[in-house]
Amino acid sequence: MRSWIKTAAVVMAEILVLIPIILLVTRPQQGTSNDDNREIKLVDEDDPLGVYEKPLKVTVGQMVSATKYVNGEKASDNVIYDAYRELLNIDFEAQFSANIGEAYSYHLNMAAVSLELPDLFFCNQNELNDLIAQEMVEDLTDVYYKYASPALRLALEYNYTGDVSMWNNGNPEAMGLKKSTLALDTVSKDGRIYGFPFLSDLFNFCPLVWIRTDWLAKYAESKSITYGDISEVMPKDFQEYLQVPAKSFLQAL
Repeated sequence: MRSWIKTAAVVMAEILVLIPIILLVTRPQQGTSNDDNREIKLVDEDDPLGVYEKPLKVTVGQMVSATKYVNGEKASDNVIYDAYRELLNIDFEAQFSANIGEAYSYHLNMAAVSLELPDLFFCNQNELNDLIAQEMVEDLTDVYYKYASPALRLALEYNYTGDVSMWNNGNPEAMGLKKSTLALDTVSKDGRIYGFPFLSDLFNFCPLVWIRTDWLAKYAESKSITYGDISEVMPKDFQEYLQVPAKSFLQAL
């Protein structure tokens, strides 16, 4: 199994409520970046959030929205992609970009028919079932149980996104948490895991922009700030934020 696949099991935000979209890793196909990545290893094989020894190229099926980017950035070239490249030596490349829904499904189906699936992509439940039946996606079971972080496992297996100490060295039940197979069942067949459900903490979700007051204090004497001022505050601090070590940056996502 390719070393880079480990990252897919770890780089996930803290989550709670199941959304019917699934992140998948494609099985190796000759002539794809999977094939090119055959010999690329982590500098520290025991650290899935570590740096790769050589640039790791990973193609993605990118789901886009009407997001407006600043400073000349775009969906396929932005500060997040730069962070993965500079901090982890991972170079993500969009094989295709499409809006969520029918447009994305069309591009994904065309890629599947031509046997040119990207390395990482999203799909719905029916698409996942078809891809598993055709053996076109990677079995990630061993990767998940070896490399998934406590925060991820608490979210996926216990529907919990609070204090990570509740993992309790692999025994959350002793802390009063109840195990649930709902999330992983949606991406599993015969007890094997083939993807990761895209989940969202809807209870804590709020479509507003929040700015840390200590950041704001650097640029404004008053706490009052207009929406237009955000572009003056956020990029400067975000660039500083990206200077933290790779592991800290990714765990903060």
